[in-house]
Amino acid sequence: MVKKQYRVLGTLTYPTDPKVIKRIQAGEVVPMEERGPVKTVGPGKIEDDIPAVSVPWLLEQGYIEVVVEEELGS
Repeated sequence: MVKKQYRVLGTLTYPTDPKVIKRIQAGEVVPMEERGPVKTVGPGKIEDDIPAVSVPWLLEQGYIEVVVEEELGS
């Protein structure tokens, strides 16, 4: 299965620890000091590891956009 890819349209910082992502998916508010490792990416970067729970909101707010295969030259 191919992961969906997203173009970051601004600077974005998100957790990368699977345990923290599971807590967020469960609806828990995780304080920044408990989020562990985070990844920061700038505008124009194409990413495939943005936590799925965050994608709908990030799309709605215009922070990311879906990258279609044709754009990647596939």
